[in-house]
Amino acid sequence: MRINLILITICLIFISANCYSQNDSLSRKEKMDNLNKRLKGNTDKPIGYFITLSGEKVKIYRLPNTLEAVFEMGANSDYALTAERLFYTNEKREVKKIKQKKISELFVGNNYFTRLKIGNVFGFNRLHQVLVQNDKYILTEYFSNGSFYYYLFDKQNEEFIYKKKKSSNKTKNDNKFAEKYLKPYFKNCPDFISQLNENLSTQYKKTLGSTVYISFMTKHISNMKCE
Repeated sequence: MRINLILITICLIFISANCYSQNDSLSRKEKMDNLNKRLKGNTDKPIGYFITLSGEKVKIYRLPNTLEAVFEMGANSDYALTAERLFYTNEKREVKKIKQKKISELFVGNNYFTRLKIGNVFGFNRLHQVLVQNDKYILTEYFSNGSFYYYLFDKQNEEFIYKKKKSSNKTKNDNKFAEKYLKPYFKNCPDFISQLNENLSTQYKKTLGSTVYISFMTKHISNMKCE
């Protein structure tokens, strides 16, 4: 009982620490439907893994049933990212945390994260989610303190074209943002452009005081590859 209370306390800290999950856009009903499916379909199979800088492969598992409901109200996922750490469940179903700077790559479902600098004066390395890439550029997204930042990496010259460009999470402003920072570099990516346009056709805005975070502009965009 004491262990469960400690783990639940950790989960509640996730909520207040601005955790980010790919499923944060779901309605309450959708969350509960997903929860029921996950509780029925819990298996011992890993849902993903990350690779440390030393080359160790660490598998990520589903959360224990006793904690899943708590996570549904917070990160709504079996893993969570803050600005600095990754929280996950190991093979013993223990909730663990690791600093992002110690991870080279993270794979969960269709989502792929890679270790890159976040552009501050100290040059900290954090996990960026890879959104889309073609033969010239890689577009990544980094979540920190309730906001989403975008980075464009030039493959040939191995340098950033731009970094730490913050979206507003408002439809009108994000349309302008996409026209300037996203679309010009991925004109040969019809699936990316189509999904981006679909997202931007919906009216949305960031709700003040909300503890649920999602980039509506890049919703359903993850690890796309273009020729």
